[in-house]
Amino acid sequence: MSRARRKPQVRTVPAWRRHSVTALVLAGAVVVALRAFELQVLDRAFLEGESDKRAIRHVEIPAHRGAIRDRNGEPLAVSAPVESVWVVPGDLLAAPDYLAPVADLLGRDAADLRAELAARTDRRFYWLARHLSPAQAQRINALKAPGIATTREYRRFYPTGEIAAQLVGLTNIDGKGLEGIEAAANDELAGRPGKRRVIRARDGRVVDSGIELQQAQPGRDVHLTLDLRMQYLAYRELKAAVQRHGAESGMVVVADVDSGDILAMASAPGFNPNRRDSIDSAAMRNRPITDVFEPGSTVKPLLVAHALEHDLVPAGTTYDTGDGWMQVGRLTVQDVSAYGEVDLARMLKKSSNVGAARLGLDMGAEAVFDAFQTFGFAQPMYMDFPGAATGLLRFWGDWDKVTTATAAYGYGMSTSALHLVRAYAAIARDGEMPGLRM
Repeated sequence: MSRARRKPQVRTVPAWRRHSVTALVLAGAVVVALRAFELQVLDRAFLEGESDKRAIRHVEIPAHRGAIRDRNGEPLAVSAPVESVWVVPGDLLAAPDYLAPVADLLGRDAADLRAELAARTDRRFYWLARHLSPAQAQRINALKAPGIATTREYRRFYPTGEIAAQLVGLTNIDGKGLEGIEAAANDELAGRPGKRRVIRARDGRVVDSGIELQQAQPGRDVHLTLDLRMQYLAYRELKAAVQRHGAESGMVVVADVDSGDILAMASAPGFNPNRRDSIDSAAMRNRPITDVFEPGSTVKPLLVAHALEHDLVPAGTTYDTGDGWMQVGRLTVQDVSAYGEVDLARMLKKSSNVGAARLGLDMGAEAVFDAFQTFGFAQPMYMDFPGAATGLLRFWGDWDKVTTATAAYGYGMSTSALHLVRAYAAIARDGEMPGLRM
């Protein structure tokens, strides 16, 4: 006996439910589309800016600093490419396994490096090491440590070392001139830095995007009137003379009286600008320009020349220097020996203080003052050099007989070696005083 097979019952889903599900799916799609529109269109600029803040940084491309050269083109200061390492501190700290290898390559203690970075976690750029060799930078890059990148910089080198150190000067680690010609001509030498964009990858590493937004403009070379061969000889002889006489310091200036070109200018003791850790600030002074002193007997030929030029005394004038001393008020003027009667030529030959004092008193305070002013004492040199001194020459109206007598043989006033060079150049040029230049 067989049973009849029963037909399965089919349940029909209510139409309202189908419509509800469809509406929900469509609503979700609309919400997603609206959100996508908001993010991709309305908020795009804002979101891209926020992304750039976290992923993009602009790094300065240093400009190649111009060279300093002598009159024949010989280099006195040049810049060579080096590598420097910078870091995003928080990124490197987030990968502690890299701290010890990085510290080891930099010759640092890992704990000190960690503390140094921890104090700067809010910064997005921090110099980790400056002016490394390309080989050192390559080893650091090979670590692929998060947050670390290298950038090209330039380091200043001075091929002549201490030979022309005070005149050429030096720069700081960022390539800005601090002393000497490096400072005086900094704008010309420096050039203009450029700008490059770098990107931080997902793993935190900083990579070069290869995009150069602004090209660096190199600085211009500066050519001096200096002759390196003469500079070398001048410094060598000066250094030997200072050592031979046990002097604290010395200076020398060599100038071409026809053109006013400074051919050599040296100071001792010197310093080696390539060894920053051993530089003594006193040795950095370019003494012929920055130091002043009482010129002493070096002014006597200037005084005689002025007196003769302006007919203040006859050419055949003689002075009785007696036993080598004379009294002017409270002042006793003395010579090394008793020269007796001297004319102007013998007065200069023997460098008689008594004869110069008598000449100065005959000329009078105003004329002595005019003589030194005519030869440029206490006047600007019009040379753009840091720390250039003008010296001191008190107004003649404040002088008495003692002041006039002492001024006549170079005391009670101050000047620089460069002022003396200019004054003597005027004598060599028959009274025409040149403008000195470097």
